[in-house]
Amino acid sequence: MTEKELKEKCKSLQKSSDTLQAIIKNCRNKKFYHLDSWEAFQAKTFYIENKNSNARNKYLSYKRGTVVFVNFGTSIGNELSGHHFGIVLNKKDSPYNGNLTVLPLTSKYKKYHISLETEIILNIFDSLLEQERKIQEVYDLLNKELFKQQGNIVPDVGEVRSIEDHRIVWFLKKFAPDKKANEDGMAEYTSTELNELLHIVNSKIRKVNSYYKEKNKGSFGMINSITTVSKYRINKPLNELDPIGHIRVSDEIMNRIDREIIKSYTSIDLTQENG
Repeated sequence: MTEKELKEKCKSLQKSSDTLQAIIKNCRNKKFYHLDSWEAFQAKTFYIENKNSNARNKYLSYKRGTVVFVNFGTSIGNELSGHHFGIVLNKKDSPYNGNLTVLPLTSKYKKYHISLETEIILNIFDSLLEQERKIQEVYDLLNKELFKQQGNIVPDVGEVRSIEDHRIVWFLKKFAPDKKANEDGMAEYTSTELNELLHIVNSKIRKVNSYYKEKNKGSFGMINSITTVSKYRINKPLNELDPIGHIRVSDEIMNRIDREIIKSYTSIDLTQENG
């Protein structure tokens, strides 16, 4: 690329930036309210792609029916914009596949939308409750462990404790992975460290609970908005306790979605097929 060509391209980009800023300054369409964050996301993603242009990227892989949270960004015309839950439709996926085909979800009913009721949010809360149950179990075990090693005396906050119980080990590996074990395979923690860790984990649970309570509404699949998106658009979980990207809808729901896709996108007569 010549210096003149580079100069022209930069000039063109600056002109585009000026146009986008003019939209923000005189915004008449609510889909442009977050145009700045979308453009920042695109710029960051393009930078990463350009920097790693010769690398073979690896991504997370998802099973069919997995619920993800997708950033559809600011789109053109009536194309879907904003953040929406989505259901993965791919029959197969791999770490080297950079795209996913998803059924976007919305809380508002319109024609061609399929009702999924509250299954998705209920699945999220069921997963959170199971996490809370495990953590409460570990909390009780830790208290017993500290009490057992110290008798009837409340342990000093700085005293070192060795942990062997597999349930506690699971908890510590998940939420304190940087802690190194001794040569005998034992990891040592002070009671202060354990109490602080429990406090942090409980805060993370509350954060996820609070986030999804605001979204505790019925869900509708937007059959007419099925689309293929880059995995760069898949939002990361809030924290390691957020089940998004791991939970899946039931086979019954997936079968209903399949039937609606056939009805909407093919000429196959399902009544004759079933007959």
